[in-house]
Amino acid sequence: MDKSLLRSPLVIAIIAIVLALIPFLFDNENILVLLRLLSFVLFFYAIHLLFVSKKIAKK
Repeated sequence: MDKSLLRSPLVIAIIAIVLALIPFLFDNENILVLLRLLSFVLFFYAIHLLFVSKKIAKK
């Protein structure tokens, strides 16, 4: 996988959405909590990357 692909906020947001939807397939609360927390962290990281890329584009 290309490293620049992992720095794209859109790709990270899509990965976070997929991770948030996976627990609907299982009936385990531990998996649900862990994957939802991971997806929230990925969403915040994607927002951070979006703001950083806009700041760099302004310069």
